[in-house]
Amino acid sequence: MPFPRDLIPNRTALERLGLERQWMAVVPLVETERLLRISRTQDLLFAQTSYARLHTIDPETGRILRTIESNRFVTGVTWVDGELWHATWEDDQSEIRRIDPATGAVLDRLEMPAGMGVSGLESDGGELFYAGGGASGTLRAVRRPKSSQP
Repeated sequence: MPFPRDLIPNRTALERLGLERQWMAVVPLVETERLLRISRTQDLLFAQTSYARLHTIDPETGRILRTIESNRFVTGVTWVDGELWHATWEDDQSEIRRIDPATGAVLDRLEMPAGMGVSGLESDGGELFYAGGGASGTLRAVRRPKSSQP
């Protein structure tokens, strides 16, 4: 359920709190779509939605720069060595994918064994990704492909 307009502070209210330089952005959602999480990678924000969309947001202005559509549910995003990676999980299948941040094209993928889900995605800044295992409570460490490492 969206917030009533009178609950959203205006610029005057923000100035009183010393937040006049802050911004608010509205992520375009349709029907029953929900905003799931916000990730910060390099100089961008990524808003992940329940409809497998990844909105790229300028953190200085709040402007949506582009929307990337995935064919699977996105569970996490990370940026490492200038590359954008996201995790997907749908039904019994999970992948960690390197994607083109401008087009959303899948450039590389790591397929997980059936039943081994990945939820969330972080990088150690080097050769490892870390992801949760959903309800299993497992923390997974997955080696990044050598072809994408410097």
